[in-house]
Amino acid sequence: MKAQEIKIPELNINLIEPDVYQAQSSFFFLKGELGKQTMLLMGVPEEQIQEASLKTEEERIRSFIENTDSLNWMIQKDDRVVGSIWVDLKFNNDVPAPSTHLLIWDPAVRGKGVGEASMKSVIRFLKDKGYKVIYTRTKTDNIPILNLLNKIGFTAYEPEYEDEHGIKWRNQSLEF
Repeated sequence: MKAQEIKIPELNINLIEPDVYQAQSSFFFLKGELGKQTMLLMGVPEEQIQEASLKTEEERIRSFIENTDSLNWMIQKDDRVVGSIWVDLKFNNDVPAPSTHLLIWDPAVRGKGVGEASMKSVIRFLKDKGYKVIYTRTKTDNIPILNLLNKIGFTAYEPEYEDEHGIKWRNQSLEF
């Protein structure tokens, strides 16, 4: 299944296919200290965080395009790419499928409804495809995304746990 473009006109948001030519947008926000903090929020262990480069960002986007085990969108707000959202279609990282994940890399749009609208639109897309339950996994100290997921209706379906890197996670689900 290929991700279809999703329009959210009331907020001027489009969920679009990943495009390697948009690598410059994400690279700008994922380099340096801001990028490191973003990756830590996502649960990437500090020892695995590498300095971003335009080439590695292009490769990462290319892997999204080629991956048949996930649906991937770039989040475009006011004609500017500000994040990404994806759905793993197979069990991954201790989470059943389908599991949805959100990354808003532009701090200027965090907390302004972009993530919530994107997540709700992808959930609607999955519901329309016949899925009855959607899963996600979030670091327990990522309070903004935990609050967003709770607002949407996700609930914990098993106790919090710690991975081999010492990162604490909460697995959640949303049933229709």
